[in-house]
Amino acid sequence: MNNSFEGIVLKKVDYRDYDAMLSVLTASGKRSVLARGINKISSKNAHCCQLFTLSRFNLLEKGSTLKNAELIKSYRGLREDLLKQGIAQLMMEVMDRLEEMMFGYEELLTCLDLLETAKQPYCILTLFLALIAHEIGIEPNVDSCCRCGSKQQIAAFSINDGGFVCQRCQHSSDLRLNVEQLRLLRLACKAELKHAQVLLTAGEWTYPIVDVYLQLFQNYSGINLQSAAFLRIVEGLN
Repeated sequence: MNNSFEGIVLKKVDYRDYDAMLSVLTASGKRSVLARGINKISSKNAHCCQLFTLSRFNLLEKGSTLKNAELIKSYRGLREDLLKQGIAQLMMEVMDRLEEMMFGYEELLTCLDLLETAKQPYCILTLFLALIAHEIGIEPNVDSCCRCGSKQQIAAFSINDGGFVCQRCQHSSDLRLNVEQLRLLRLACKAELKHAQVLLTAGEWTYPIVDVYLQLFQNYSGINLQSAAFLRIVEGLN
């Protein structure tokens, strides 16, 4: 196994007093790294082992213990914006919790690059979640009412039934979205990563659009995204 590799830090779990276990996404999959002493003030590797940093990790010849690390990109722009930081943390949690997927290292790097400069960060998160949902088989029905099949007067989204709902079939428990939010939700569901710049100028991306996908993941992926709670707090501050 290669003892030197580039990767994105998905997760950091403190271990003992000054050590930490890292989950790192590389071009060939996820790697676990034992980073000794990185929680010490004097650690030279600490800045390379923060969440969503891109670094080169050099391990000792045997095992998975970190020898040293070299910072490639810190994504400082994400750390200086509370909303973008929360979104990046959620992306890292999704990638760490799910099994190996076609959506991997290069795609995540692209999402982080887009997020750092995006004026509408919710757009990038919605697209990210839509692409993951498609890959793991929980893609919603956004072509017609999921209860009667009608394509007219779409007014809400049903988490329980997994798709759009028309006015006639709407229940009080459905998520009520306006016409613009429904349109953007459908665009994200149909888009590919290469369409990100088009989506960014397609309209105003708001939290309720993201929340549809967060609830879909909560109900159908079997994963409780803890970072989603922080994102809701940040949204409440805006």
